[in-house]
Amino acid sequence: MTVRLRGHHLLCMLTYEGVGYTEKFARNFDAVVARIRGQEAIEIVDGPDDVCRAWIEAPEAGEPHCALHRIGKRDRLALEAVGRLLGQELAAGWALVLTPDLLEELRARFRDGTLRQACAHCEWFDTCTAAAGAGFGNSLLALRRLPLAPDGPVGPPVRQRIG
Repeated sequence: MTVRLRGHHLLCMLTYEGVGYTEKFARNFDAVVARIRGQEAIEIVDGPDDVCRAWIEAPEAGEPHCALHRIGKRDRLALEAVGRLLGQELAAGWALVLTPDLLEELRARFRDGTLRQACAHCEWFDTCTAAAGAGFGNSLLALRRLPLAPDGPVGPPVRQRIG
């Protein structure tokens, strides 16, 4: 299985501290983060993803933010920035496994602003900035370092096109 994420949620997970728009949204995001901590691959998707599922399943919450035009722009900006960091173009259909080293690098680039273009007008900008400024200490996404095999690290990140 893979965790299906939009581009901007790839960045949101870096600072996510267990709060969200609603309790249902936060519980769902908690479950997504747990899957990523379990080393489940992340598949980049266009449109609603596993994080947005809580909005789609709760029509009382109003229009899902995943359907808004500005979110598509955030996705593109986030994927462009992460793609530059990885040295390849990212788009829907690509997958990766988040390793501790990759998470550390993504957070370092988030903290220094390299990955923040997509965050410019997000209502969570200040919350994410505070999380980064505090060293991500309260963020739920934490990955353990994998043991070294005789020939080097185990479990290199997978960066491939699916399908």
